[in-house]
Parts: sequence; C-alpha cells; structure tokens
Amino acid sequence: MESQLPVAEKKRFVDQLKELPGEALKTLTNKLIEKACDNPEAVVSVFNSIF
Repeated sequence: MESQLPVAEKKRFVDQLKELPGEALKTLTNKLIEKACDNPEAVVSVFNSIF
C-alpha cells in the first residue's frame, strides 16, 4: 500500500518516528492498537490490500 505523501514528507515522518523515545513510541503503538480495536473492519481492509 502506497501513501500519497511526497517522498520528502514520508522521509521527514519516518525520521521523526526514529527520534521518538521508547516510551513515546510505546504510547503511540498502544493508541494505534486501541483505534484498530475500535474499527477491526478497517484493519482487515488494510491487511487485505497489503497481502
């Protein structure tokens, strides 16, 4: 699945994620999982588009 973001913006986003401290990354991951649990159909849709 490809993002519509420009390459420079993708790189900036990835660089910012790499700079996050461990606890912030853990919190972000937990929030994403909570959102996925609230909308499991969207998760299935994303997985189906990737695989």
